[in-house]
Amino acid sequence: MSFPDCPYCNAKVAYIRGGSKNRPIVRLPYCGSCGWNIPFAQKGVISQWRWTILVIFGFGLFIVAQISVLMATHPSIQWHGAVLLVGFTVTWVLVAYVLPNRKFKRDLRQLASLRAAAEARSKAGESRRNDVPVPDAATVELFDFIRSTPCPRPVRFNPTARLAIYLSRGFALAYALGAARVLLFPIASLAVSSSRLLALGLFVFAIVLWFAFSMAAKLGDRTGLIKNGEVALGRVLTREGPKIACEFSDAKGRVVQGKGKNLGHNVQEGMFIPVFYDPQDPTDHVALCGSWYEIAVPKVVKRVRHA
Repeated sequence: MSFPDCPYCNAKVAYIRGGSKNRPIVRLPYCGSCGWNIPFAQKGVISQWRWTILVIFGFGLFIVAQISVLMATHPSIQWHGAVLLVGFTVTWVLVAYVLPNRKFKRDLRQLASLRAAAEARSKAGESRRNDVPVPDAATVELFDFIRSTPCPRPVRFNPTARLAIYLSRGFALAYALGAARVLLFPIASLAVSSSRLLALGLFVFAIVLWFAFSMAAKLGDRTGLIKNGEVALGRVLTREGPKIACEFSDAKGRVVQGKGKNLGHNVQEGMFIPVFYDPQDPTDHVALCGSWYEIAVPKVVKRVRHA
């Protein structure tokens, strides 16, 4: 997924692999020219390092436990198990800590160097950074398209929501197949009535999983504002994990600030996002990045990222 140019100096952004509370692995944009978003990228690299250690450490403990159980239940392979355990532990430490730690430190050194250089240029008066960010042409073009779309605007689930639906329905199908298997081939240790009751429970759970996410998204989302509300081009003031603070001006020129969520979008401080609001009460608003829905744009402008 591509990002617009730097909102402060209009330079091409670079990317580094990082993470956050709600998205452990994601590409974070930053500007090596003016230093935009470098502090957040540094935090993201540290966060991703912690997530990597946590996941690999948990997986390693699982494998060690399996080898230990194998050694305890099969005394004849004690030596083989010991060699396997030592070999796995050495490989595990190398893959889980040594190699990622080298890349982690290299990425942090690179970001620290770029940040220091940007600060030096700023002190010397050589920075091209603007005091106020400016939306790039692609973002303005997309915003104009959304504003010109007649109400009610067509909406659909965004890619993150669609992935969640596919996963939940995949699990639902698995539970439904399990229910069919128990119903057709009852478990020997259970009575026929108990097997039928278990199959019914699995089938009900499958139905709940099939509709759970889409119903929760529709009940908790603000699709009414996205379809029929006024739209403004808002600016992200701050971002802390899945929460953002944004600012926009309504049709009467009133400046409105508010807080919202960042769902399924890699929104960063200084970027511009569409905000939908009630013209009678602009404090009642929702940013597009705070919704599980997106505007169903044609393929011509689909390639432009709308946060």
